[in-house]
Order: sequence, then C-alpha cells, then structure tokens
Amino acid sequence: MCLSFKKTEATTEKNSAMETGDHSTNGASSKSHKSRVNFRFFYFILIAVGIVGRFDIQAQNVVSWKEIIDGIGYILWDTNEATVRTLYDGYNESELYKGDIVIPDKVSYKGIKYTVTEIGGGAFANCPELHSVVMPNTVKKIGSYAFEDCQNYNSLKSVTLSNTLEEIDDDAFMGCGALKELNLPNSLKRIGNDAFAWFTLNSITIPDSVEHIGAYLFRDATIRSILIAADNPYFSAKDNAIYNKDYTTLISCPPNRASFATPLKEDFVIPNTVKKIEKFAFAWSLYSSVTIPESVEEIRDGTFAGSGPSIAKINLNSNNKFFKIIDDALYDKDITALIYYFKGWESRGTINTDRMNVTVPNTVTRIYGGAFCGGGSNESRIASISLPKSLEYIGYGAFSYCESFKEIYSYNPIPPQTIIYEGLALSSHFNAVEDCKLYVPKGSKAAYASADGWDEFKTIIEMAPTSVDKIQKDIVLYAISNGIVIESAETVPVTIYSVSGQKVYESTIQGSKQISLNKGIYIVQTGQTARKIIVN
Repeated sequence: MCLSFKKTEATTEKNSAMETGDHSTNGASSKSHKSRVNFRFFYFILIAVGIVGRFDIQAQNVVSWKEIIDGIGYILWDTNEATVRTLYDGYNESELYKGDIVIPDKVSYKGIKYTVTEIGGGAFANCPELHSVVMPNTVKKIGSYAFEDCQNYNSLKSVTLSNTLEEIDDDAFMGCGALKELNLPNSLKRIGNDAFAWFTLNSITIPDSVEHIGAYLFRDATIRSILIAADNPYFSAKDNAIYNKDYTTLISCPPNRASFATPLKEDFVIPNTVKKIEKFAFAWSLYSSVTIPESVEEIRDGTFAGSGPSIAKINLNSNNKFFKIIDDALYDKDITALIYYFKGWESRGTINTDRMNVTVPNTVTRIYGGAFCGGGSNESRIASISLPKSLEYIGYGAFSYCESFKEIYSYNPIPPQTIIYEGLALSSHFNAVEDCKLYVPKGSKAAYASADGWDEFKTIIEMAPTSVDKIQKDIVLYAISNGIVIESAETVPVTIYSVSGQKVYESTIQGSKQISLNKGIYIVQTGQTARKIIVN
C-alpha cells in the first residue's frame, strides 16, 4: 500500500513567536523551551501525518508509515530510505522499545532494500525499559525528542551514534539523566535547541565539524566539563562557557551544576572581549553573581530566564555605556528595556508579611523574557507590580514562577503584546493567575479579556479614570529602596503626596534627583500630570 503523505523541505514551524539563539553560519533560527510532558501520543499523531522526520529538498512519498521489521518500527520512503519511528500507537504501552536495540543499516520490504538514514522524532521517548541503542553509520539525523525523558526511568545508559551523523535536532536527548557518556562524531554539523537539557555528563566535546549550536543547549544539565575541538572554526570554550571563535559573543553558559542543586562555583566573570550575550545564555543558572564588562553592547531577550533565585547580583562595569542598574534591576541605558530583576527571592515557605510592591519605570517599553522568572525551592517576595502605560511587549516567561503575585496594575489601555510561546498560555508569564487580580484602565477590560495571554486572568478590574497614571514623557521616574529617582533634562516642579493627601515633598528638579521616602504609596506630580508610585 502506498500512502500519499509527503515530507518536504523544512521552513517548518520550528520558528515560533520568539526567535531563539542562533549561531549557525547561515543564520537560521530554531524553536525553544518546552515543558516536560509525555509526547508519545503527540508524536504518534505527527508521524501519522508525515510532519515529524527528515525534511528533504524534494517532496517524498511514504511507502509505509509504520512497518515493524525485526522488532523496530520504520517509516519507509519512496527514495529507498527508512526513518526509525516509535512503536507506540497511543494506546498500548506494551509496544514500547525495551532492552538493547541494535538498528541495522538496511531493511527489506517487499523485496526492496531501504537504507536507515534517520532516527525519527520521539522514536525512543519515554521507554522505561530501554537500556541501550546502537545506530548504524548510515544515520544522518536524530529527530526532536528522539530520546526524551529517559531521566524519569533512569534506564537508558548507552547510545552509540552514527559516525556520519550530521544533525541532532531540538530536545533530542532532553532528560537523559542516566546517560553518562555521549561521543559526538566529527561529522556532526548542527545541534538543536535544548538538545541536552536535564542531561548528566562528566564531560562532552563538541567536534570541529559543528557549525550551529542551539539555544540553552545544556538547560538544567549537570555537566563538569565542556570542550570544543581546537580546530572548530566557529566556536570556542572557556570555563565551561561557549563563545564564538573570537570570544566576542557569549553563546551559552551552562547551569554550573555539580549536582542538581549544587553549584560548581559562585561567580561568573564575562571576558572583556565579549560584545554580545546571546538569548538564554544564563538560563536556569546556579551562579550567584555575573560580572558584565565595559565591552558588552548587546544583551538579547531571555538571557537570564529562570535564574532569579540564584543570580542575586549583577556586577556592571561602571564604564559600560550601554546598560545601567537601578535598584537591583538591569536595564538598557535609556531605561526602555527591563532585562533582569534580581531582587526579592527567598526560600519557599520562609516569607511572612515582608512582601514587595514593584513599580516598573514609566520609560520601559519592553520587559525581557524571563526577567522576573525563578522557581525551584524559592519564591518571590513580590506581591504586586505596576506596569507603565509605555509598556508594549512582555517576553516569554517574564513572570514565570511568580506565584506570589496578588495584584498586577497595567496602565496601557492597549494590552501589551505577550509572547505565547510553543502553545503555552500566559501562565508562562504570570503563574497562579486565578489568584491574581489584574487592574486595567477604564474602558479596556474587554480588550484585555480577549488579548492573547491576558485572557488567562479570572479577575480583571477596571481602574477609575484618573490622571495618576500620567506623567510627562521626557521625565524618568522610578522607585528605589527607601525612595524614588526623578530625571529631567529641563527644570520641572515636583510635588509628592502620600495617599492620604499629605504633601511630603515639594521642589524644582533638573537633572537626576534621588528623594528619600518611607515605604508606602505616593502620588508624584510634575506640573499638571501625576503618577502613583510604590516605595518598598
């Protein structure tokens, strides 16, 4: 029987709403972070419609989409090639691979020989009794999630790769906690995003043939040594971090784990040759501090995602002209992008009444992905956050694991864009939305209730019309510990009132002025406009 399913060249849907880190010579970008869930049935569906698998330049017809030969499942193509696929049909778990699997280089079907060239997406995922896999040297690609979630079963201890392997796709070995050794062949060209997440290795060497390394390659991995072949023309490694060849771009700084919760060392100092820090470079890191040199000019979205409980300090070189730190938060120099907020994390269960209220400066238009994101055994002290009218964009997972949030005030009548990434809802931004009240400008409740991400909130309340959320655009206003800072190029009158209406400050300001205030809520008036601000 010949089915009409086809496999075609991938422009694929791997590129989603948020571009991930890309370091290949051709500039292609790839998909990113996923939740750890059971993908067996998911991949059964994908394989059935011809989505998962190798994508070739010319469309190819499927000869058989599930042919079991000597206990191994295959998709057979009319090019006389075969893709190893899962045995699982979505219903009978007894069909999962077990024991030691040796894949042949060729299989026969109806008198025709097919060369095994690929391990398909999800082929060996979630197999609790699988011990080892040996690939033939004809295999060119390992598909996404091919060995996903072996850690839950602690069974898969050995995988022998093909010596002609060219590509390891996204998440291919995610969760292989029992796989202590993996020898990458000199033929390998591309390693996808998250390929070795939740991995446990003493060391790994990236060969000189590799041209592309995906984002957060070793997310939440336990690995002591990362080496890159000296002859690799694209990448270098130093202190377990991966850079481009001339050390001007920091690509990936693995999580720094001696064990799951134990760091190898406390601090990471970025070399003064680095100009750019890639997306997710410090994602889910256990470093306690990071030092950014004068040379750094660009920090990409999501750089510190998931590191909130651990990276509690950013040391920024005082001569750096591109970024600034204000009250334990890292911003770009113009305070238009909030990159990372590294304050307020405590051990889970130890926080009583000492909660924080955060006001994002009224100049900020973007909050980076993962900016407030933490998790694990820690929780945030933030109880409420005020998002300015200027805010237009919230990156993926910006507020993940912030279950402490009780109130969110969003002053933009147009809901800021939220990156709903890989099909995840705003719970990836604001956890525990059922318990968190969202306050929005008068007349904008319907817009928020129907906006991607914001529609996850169960309670949306319109604020009464007021000028409190307004302030002159050329004036920068933000809270710091025990006070506020006002910056203005021109001389402006400033009056500050307590919420009870008592005047607590009055003066004219030009330049930058720090004003000491007790903890509380204040109305800051500049000329005819004013804004509410919270001081912790």
